[in-house]
Amino acid sequence: MMGPDKVCRAWRLAASDEPELWRRIDMRGHADLAYRGLADLDEMAAVAVLRSRGQCRAFWGECAGYNDGFLHLLAHQAPLLKSLILITCDGITSEGFTEAIQMFPLLEELQLSDCWNLRDRGLLGVVARACPRLKHLRHHRPCWSDTDEHNREAMGIAMMHELCSLQLFRNHLTNTGLAAIVDNCTHLESLDLRRCYLIDLDDDAIRAKCARIKTKKLYTPNSDDECEDFEPASPIWRRRHRKNPKRWNYLDLDDYADYYDPWYGLDSHDEAGLEVHGRMLCKSVRRYLNMEWPGIM
Repeated sequence: MMGPDKVCRAWRLAASDEPELWRRIDMRGHADLAYRGLADLDEMAAVAVLRSRGQCRAFWGECAGYNDGFLHLLAHQAPLLKSLILITCDGITSEGFTEAIQMFPLLEELQLSDCWNLRDRGLLGVVARACPRLKHLRHHRPCWSDTDEHNREAMGIAMMHELCSLQLFRNHLTNTGLAAIVDNCTHLESLDLRRCYLIDLDDDAIRAKCARIKTKKLYTPNSDDECEDFEPASPIWRRRHRKNPKRWNYLDLDDYADYYDPWYGLDSHDEAGLEVHGRMLCKSVRRYLNMEWPGIM
């Protein structure tokens, strides 16, 4: 997507006429380019999806620029999608996500991280019903907030019967919700809970239920604490309790580094090349997007 299709005819054919090259589209690690106005990642991602011609198996995006229009295009153009990662995609709403996820029945991996407009606690139940093959889920809430629906998301996760790995960040589940997940997700091998303040690991019953899970990682509310890796049948690490969990509203730097790809720096030559590339995107593709998917551009 950096302009090699303009070098010569052979490269143009390779870039635009080989759908197999676009089976995995990874747009992470470049959000700073969008923030600095050097690239339209939404537009570039749309072109990449169109070039896949229905062969896209994985889309990984990170930027506030992605919106419901793009997700709608992805849903219609990537029926074989198995992996979807959305990080800080604030332009995507719960309504748009709910509509799109229905069209990914083959999805096996889903990550929703720090997406401010995907806070509907019924979303994971929708995912469970729409994606019966889901094996890996990472759900990172952007902040801790008060709610009376402590276990609603947990009950949605409990319907994901093929789930093998689960990571939750700032979830409001209690021991009841965790027990439902462990009881119903019988294939679960990896459990990673961070900033889940309502879990009481002094409960012998919940410790016994989790004993069968091969890998368990738990973080304390202290940013200086490090996670513990557990061997099969190992004891569960006890967290320290805090009276005021609301003070931990934002991820600290080590949390971000754990699941964000590093930023990639660009020199002035690279930046100039990106500006040229933005002008070189095929006009016919832009017209097609505007006609067929008016919400995408």
